[in-house]
Amino acid sequence: METLAELREHMQTIITEIGDSFTEPDDDWLHVACFDGEDGLVIAGLANDLFANGFRKDVLAHVLKQAMVQFKARRYAVLFNAHMKRMASDEELERIRDEETRVEHLDGAQECLMLVVGDAEQEEGWIAHIERDGVNPPTLGTWELTDGFGGRFARLNEQMRAIRA
Repeated sequence: METLAELREHMQTIITEIGDSFTEPDDDWLHVACFDGEDGLVIAGLANDLFANGFRKDVLAHVLKQAMVQFKARRYAVLFNAHMKRMASDEELERIRDEETRVEHLDGAQECLMLVVGDAEQEEGWIAHIERDGVNPPTLGTWELTDGFGGRFARLNEQMRAIRA
């Protein structure tokens, strides 16, 4: 793939096709990191345990940045299965920060896939909501570019920028 847009479109197509092949209500997408480097595309599965708490997520973000250097990545894509809530109260945000509560346990939280794509110059966060009814396989909504993408998995390309500077 020659451009970041091509990598993103390729990833979104594959992710959608995987969802279209689901047959059970509890089928799910895997967390995955892809690095497009000098030696081709490297794909790594990310175990659910890596997302168990804030410390592990911080370590994972650091490891992803280091992997970009190791694989001499020109572009990258990271897929997370996550939960989000757009309008959390101050109390809810404090409970999340203190790790008393996970986002998925808050009223109104919605399951989604988050796709982060980037290169040394730019980074984008894309979200597609997941619908589950407990009877049919999950369905994936339309991919939407997020405004103000942030958090521990944002700016994964900082190391790439430092190397190219």
